[in-house]
Amino acid sequence: MTVQRPSRRGGVGRSAASGGAGWLGAALGAMLGIAVGWFTGDRFVAPEPIDPTQWHVVSPGLDETVVTPLLGRGSHVLGGALVIRQHAFYRADVLTLSDPRPVGRVDLLLAPDSGVLRAVMRASEGSPAAIWFTAEAYRVGPSHWTERMDPGQPWVLHLSEAGVRLEQPRGALTIGTGPATQLELTAESGEVRIAALRVEDTSGAVIFHEDFRRHRPGWGVLAAGALIGGLAGVAGASVLRRATGVIEGALGLGLCLGPPVLVALVPSGSWLWAVERLYLVRTAAWDLARLALALSLLPLTCSALLRSGALAVRHRRASLPSVPGFTWPLVLGVTTVLASRELEGAEWALAVPGAALLGVPWWLARRADQEPGEALLRDVPALLAVAALGWHFGLLLAMGWRLLVLGGSARSLLDRAPRPAADALWLTLLACLPAAELAVRGTYLVEGWDAARLSGELAPTVGWREATPFWKNACGRDGAASRLGVVWAGGSSMGGAYQFRGTPEAFFPAQVHARLCADLPEGTQLASGNFGDGSRDTFTISRTVDKMFAQVGDVALVVLYTGVNDVLTTNNAHTRKEREAKEAERSEALRGLSGVANRSRLFTGVGLAIRPLHESATRQVQDVPLPDAEENLRRIADAAAAVGVQVLLLTEYVAEEQQFLLEDYARMEARVADGYEHVHWIDVRAAMAGPSEAPLLVDRNHLSREGSARLADALAPRVRTLLGLADGSPP
Repeated sequence: MTVQRPSRRGGVGRSAASGGAGWLGAALGAMLGIAVGWFTGDRFVAPEPIDPTQWHVVSPGLDETVVTPLLGRGSHVLGGALVIRQHAFYRADVLTLSDPRPVGRVDLLLAPDSGVLRAVMRASEGSPAAIWFTAEAYRVGPSHWTERMDPGQPWVLHLSEAGVRLEQPRGALTIGTGPATQLELTAESGEVRIAALRVEDTSGAVIFHEDFRRHRPGWGVLAAGALIGGLAGVAGASVLRRATGVIEGALGLGLCLGPPVLVALVPSGSWLWAVERLYLVRTAAWDLARLALALSLLPLTCSALLRSGALAVRHRRASLPSVPGFTWPLVLGVTTVLASRELEGAEWALAVPGAALLGVPWWLARRADQEPGEALLRDVPALLAVAALGWHFGLLLAMGWRLLVLGGSARSLLDRAPRPAADALWLTLLACLPAAELAVRGTYLVEGWDAARLSGELAPTVGWREATPFWKNACGRDGAASRLGVVWAGGSSMGGAYQFRGTPEAFFPAQVHARLCADLPEGTQLASGNFGDGSRDTFTISRTVDKMFAQVGDVALVVLYTGVNDVLTTNNAHTRKEREAKEAERSEALRGLSGVANRSRLFTGVGLAIRPLHESATRQVQDVPLPDAEENLRRIADAAAAVGVQVLLLTEYVAEEQQFLLEDYARMEARVADGYEHVHWIDVRAAMAGPSEAPLLVDRNHLSREGSARLADALAPRVRTLLGLADGSPP
């Protein structure tokens, strides 16, 4: 019987062909990776801040020195455009040129996918002129949009003492009749993308000229694209070479190359949307994109490792020396100690099941008759991950590596030890879920994905039941004969919100306190506590008002600034009062497995990802309807009367176009004040009336610095009277 063997020449030919296919795949993949990096690399890099020497940036309610992008918001250069994205509460930066020369001409080119840009032309005197632009249309004031006849061309504006003129193919359009020599740019809606901008002064000299389309990813991005593309090309060539048919080859190629290509094609704005949808408040959009790209490469990496055969196990051979019996226990013990170095208190209980999981490969090696030394060497990446990163992150990486090892050794293990292999696989799969939970809890998401915080069942912010003051201060001598306390309570318009960052003294409660302290009678001490926060409404205040009194002490007055969070907030299909009743009913149901799932950060994150994109309007109700708000205010009034505290009600100041939404609320507060001798009400809108209301708000309802100052001026005399300090002597 003659056995035919492949000729050496044929084997060499096939090997050379395989090597040639690999090199060809690497070259084609590298070129494709460079091209993808050129067009999409901006989604994975931090945006460029705009030049502070050329632009003056006024962020809504923030300091006027913000020049760095805030987690993808604000103003920056990205993807070949000057991007203006809105901050929280629907307001965007206002950009003005730092050059003081008067503007004479503006050539403005918007990207085709740009949102609505508002351009304001003003001078030191006279009414400003405003025009709203998209890439293909414009409007002036509340009029309808007018489509342009030459899309793709820059908008051309001429500014002069006579007004603003917009050039058009059919003749210029004059806008406004007053002088206009300054330019302001901001985003009215969506993401504004300015592709190019040229500004000249009245003499024709260039003030600013920049074609942002020339801003493209750097060499680092292109090198990364070439590397990833080259590896993908090699893997793709290997898949096609080993495929037995067209369908198998296409499927394998799609599984390996499809995920990274799809991630690269996701628009940058979608990453920002995902960050906000998942409440990843400390994660930048580009960091999330990088993480997604890394995860998308796992199928490619795993395929390469499995095809290499490096993970296949070997069984005992008499000629191979075995490692000493104490090696495995020693390594597992050292790894357990290193992984547990950051555990505190009850967390040390994690070390016991963690050590048991680390010993699974040792147990499998003994049961499957594997070479112990080789099995230990193969498990080194998992042990190093646990030792270096701890139980939170290391355990998840270790389980992933061990699943890969089990997959690479599946054929050998199923032949020699099917039952131990199945048990090891089952244990590893079961450990992945708690390992992922530990990984999430090792980040800031331990608070960000707290179901009690996010579900909206009672309040979106943790800690509202404790009623901790956002700001607290006192003036006057200690041990004074007369001690007075003022409690300020309300939503984010009063305190705790974004608009003044780390300067709580800019909110009007602190400003009223400062005005009273400047003229405080001798022998009097005044303490103020600001409990303003984004979650507070009359419901939460009425349930914690006693705790607020205890936090300040010797309270003589409580001031409530409410309305928006009550009747203009719709987060749920049930009111706060109804949710409180439901919470009491299901307190028992939250025990056991359902309680564990409710406390799981991982399950909460999955729920955020799969929740419906849009809730039906019929399912949304006011958090605190008017009858409930009145009930809450009366409850607060009764609690204040029991301890001899005065109550001052204030209806929130909102934008003029929304004022009608709070008219019934204001009348309700006035009605409650009429029913109690110790309850008072101030018409805030009338008190803040002045020549100009536009600068008083940074958005629809959050006061600006000027608005807070004006409200403090209006409130200080009334608060002084209610505290008995109007005559300048202690009460």
